[in-house]
Amino acid sequence: MMKKLIHNVTVRVFENEKEKIEIYKDIFHEMLPVDFKKERVSLIQRTERGFDDLPLHLLSMKTRRNKNNILLLENILSRLPPKDKEILFREHERRLDEQGDFFIRLDLNGLLSTPRIYTLTRGGDCFHIKVKIAAFPKKRERLLQNLREFLAYCDIK
Repeated sequence: MMKKLIHNVTVRVFENEKEKIEIYKDIFHEMLPVDFKKERVSLIQRTERGFDDLPLHLLSMKTRRNKNNILLLENILSRLPPKDKEILFREHERRLDEQGDFFIRLDLNGLLSTPRIYTLTRGGDCFHIKVKIAAFPKKRERLLQNLREFLAYCDIK
Protein backbone atom coordinates (compact mmCIF):
# COMPACT_ATOMS: atom_id res chain seq x y z
CA MET A 1 0.00 0.00 0.00
CA MET A 2 1.24 3.46 -0.81
CA LYS A 3 2.20 6.00 1.84
CA LYS A 4 -0.55 8.25 3.11
CA LEU A 5 -0.84 11.10 0.62
CA ILE A 6 -4.50 11.90 1.35
CA HIS A 7 -6.14 12.61 4.70
CA ASN A 8 -9.74 12.34 3.51
CA VAL A 9 -12.08 12.75 0.56
CA THR A 10 -15.50 14.41 0.64
CA VAL A 11 -18.01 14.00 -2.19
CA ARG A 12 -21.14 16.19 -2.15
CA VAL A 13 -24.14 16.71 -4.37
CA PHE A 14 -27.05 19.14 -4.06
CA GLU A 15 -30.50 18.34 -5.42
CA ASN A 16 -33.92 19.99 -5.51
CA GLU A 17 -35.84 16.74 -6.03
CA LYS A 18 -35.73 14.48 -2.98
CA GLU A 19 -36.54 11.41 -5.11
CA LYS A 20 -33.13 11.59 -6.82
CA ILE A 21 -31.22 11.20 -3.55
CA GLU A 22 -31.56 7.40 -3.73
CA ILE A 23 -29.98 7.44 -7.20
CA TYR A 24 -27.10 9.51 -5.81
CA LYS A 25 -26.60 6.99 -3.00
CA ASP A 26 -26.24 4.28 -5.67
CA ILE A 27 -23.64 6.41 -7.46
CA PHE A 28 -21.71 6.86 -4.20
CA HIS A 29 -21.72 3.08 -3.70
CA GLU A 30 -20.46 2.58 -7.27
CA MET A 31 -17.69 5.11 -6.68
CA LEU A 32 -16.71 3.37 -3.45
CA PRO A 33 -17.82 -0.30 -3.49
CA VAL A 34 -17.37 -1.09 0.22
CA ASP A 35 -19.64 -1.64 3.20
CA PHE A 36 -20.02 1.97 4.38
CA LYS A 37 -20.95 0.99 7.93
CA LYS A 38 -18.09 -1.48 8.35
CA GLU A 39 -15.56 0.90 6.80
CA ARG A 40 -16.90 3.89 8.77
CA VAL A 41 -17.64 5.92 5.66
CA SER A 42 -19.84 8.87 6.57
CA LEU A 43 -22.96 9.22 4.41
CA ILE A 44 -24.96 12.26 5.46
CA GLN A 45 -28.24 13.49 4.07
CA ARG A 46 -29.79 16.79 5.09
CA THR A 47 -32.18 19.38 3.79
CA GLU A 48 -31.50 23.11 3.77
CA ARG A 49 -33.26 26.14 2.35
CA GLY A 50 -31.98 27.22 -1.04
CA PHE A 51 -32.82 30.12 -3.30
CA ASP A 52 -36.42 31.32 -3.07
CA ASP A 53 -36.63 29.45 0.25
CA LEU A 54 -37.14 26.13 -1.60
CA PRO A 55 -35.82 22.91 -0.03
CA LEU A 56 -32.36 21.89 -1.20
CA HIS A 57 -31.23 18.34 -0.43
CA LEU A 58 -27.57 17.67 0.28
CA LEU A 59 -25.98 14.23 0.20
CA SER A 60 -22.35 13.91 1.23
CA MET A 61 -19.89 11.07 1.72
CA LYS A 62 -16.58 11.28 3.55
CA THR A 63 -13.76 8.74 3.58
CA ARG A 64 -10.90 8.83 6.07
CA ARG A 65 -9.13 5.49 5.70
CA ASN A 66 -6.21 5.45 3.30
CA LYS A 67 -7.41 2.34 1.44
CA ASN A 68 -10.87 3.89 0.92
CA ASN A 69 -9.42 7.24 -0.16
CA ILE A 70 -7.31 5.47 -2.77
CA LEU A 71 -10.09 3.15 -3.96
CA LEU A 72 -12.57 6.02 -4.30
CA LEU A 73 -10.20 8.25 -6.24
CA GLU A 74 -8.86 5.43 -8.42
CA ASN A 75 -12.43 4.52 -9.37
CA ILE A 76 -13.28 8.10 -10.26
CA LEU A 77 -10.04 9.07 -12.00
CA SER A 78 -9.75 5.84 -14.00
CA ARG A 79 -13.16 6.52 -15.56
CA LEU A 80 -12.29 10.01 -16.79
CA PRO A 81 -11.62 10.38 -20.51
CA PRO A 82 -7.98 11.12 -21.47
CA LYS A 83 -8.73 14.79 -22.23
CA ASP A 84 -10.11 15.29 -18.69
CA LYS A 85 -7.06 13.59 -17.17
CA GLU A 86 -4.89 16.02 -19.12
CA ILE A 87 -6.97 18.94 -17.81
CA LEU A 88 -6.63 17.71 -14.21
CA PHE A 89 -2.87 17.48 -14.52
CA ARG A 90 -2.54 20.80 -16.34
CA GLU A 91 -4.70 22.56 -13.71
CA HIS A 92 -3.58 20.66 -10.60
CA GLU A 93 -1.78 23.67 -9.09
CA ARG A 94 -4.85 25.92 -9.50
CA ARG A 95 -7.17 23.24 -8.13
CA LEU A 96 -5.14 23.02 -4.88
CA ASP A 97 -5.92 25.72 -2.32
CA GLU A 98 -3.74 26.97 0.53
CA GLN A 99 -5.40 24.60 3.03
CA GLY A 100 -4.32 21.60 0.96
CA ASP A 101 -7.73 20.87 -0.58
CA PHE A 102 -7.73 19.63 -4.19
CA PHE A 103 -11.04 20.13 -6.01
CA ILE A 104 -12.70 18.12 -8.77
CA ARG A 105 -16.21 18.60 -10.18
CA LEU A 106 -17.95 15.82 -12.09
CA ASP A 107 -20.83 16.53 -14.44
CA LEU A 108 -24.10 15.44 -12.83
CA ASN A 109 -25.92 14.67 -16.09
CA GLY A 110 -23.14 12.31 -17.15
CA LEU A 111 -23.32 10.46 -13.83
CA LEU A 112 -27.10 10.12 -14.18
CA SER A 113 -26.85 8.68 -17.70
CA THR A 114 -26.77 4.98 -18.59
CA PRO A 115 -24.00 3.99 -18.74
CA ARG A 116 -22.51 6.49 -16.29
CA ILE A 117 -20.19 9.00 -17.92
CA TYR A 118 -17.48 10.53 -15.78
CA THR A 119 -16.47 13.96 -17.09
CA LEU A 120 -15.15 17.14 -15.54
CA THR A 121 -17.26 20.27 -15.44
CA ARG A 122 -16.55 23.86 -14.45
CA GLY A 123 -19.80 24.44 -12.63
CA GLY A 124 -23.51 23.96 -12.63
CA ASP A 125 -25.02 20.67 -11.56
CA CYS A 126 -22.19 18.47 -10.38
CA PHE A 127 -20.68 16.17 -7.80
CA HIS A 128 -18.18 18.23 -5.77
CA ILE A 129 -15.09 16.30 -4.72
CA LYS A 130 -12.70 17.73 -2.14
CA VAL A 131 -9.46 15.82 -1.59
CA LYS A 132 -7.49 16.80 1.54
CA ILE A 133 -3.82 16.28 0.64
CA ALA A 134 -1.56 15.04 3.44
CA ALA A 135 1.73 16.86 3.98
CA PHE A 136 4.01 17.67 6.87
CA PRO A 137 4.98 20.36 7.15
CA LYS A 138 1.88 21.74 5.45
CA LYS A 139 3.69 23.92 2.94
CA ARG A 140 2.51 24.50 -0.61
CA GLU A 141 5.51 22.83 -2.23
CA ARG A 142 5.11 19.69 -0.09
CA LEU A 143 1.36 19.60 -0.81
CA LEU A 144 2.04 19.88 -4.55
CA GLN A 145 4.71 17.18 -4.38
CA ASN A 146 2.31 14.75 -2.67
CA LEU A 147 -0.53 15.65 -5.03
CA ARG A 148 1.71 15.01 -8.06
CA GLU A 149 2.81 11.70 -6.58
CA PHE A 150 -0.80 10.62 -6.14
CA LEU A 151 -1.81 11.77 -9.62
CA ALA A 152 1.13 9.84 -11.11
CA TYR A 153 0.03 6.76 -9.12
CA CYS A 154 -3.40 7.14 -10.79
CA ASP A 155 -1.66 7.51 -14.20
CA ILE A 156 -2.50 11.20 -14.53
CA LYS A 157 0.53 12.96 -15.97
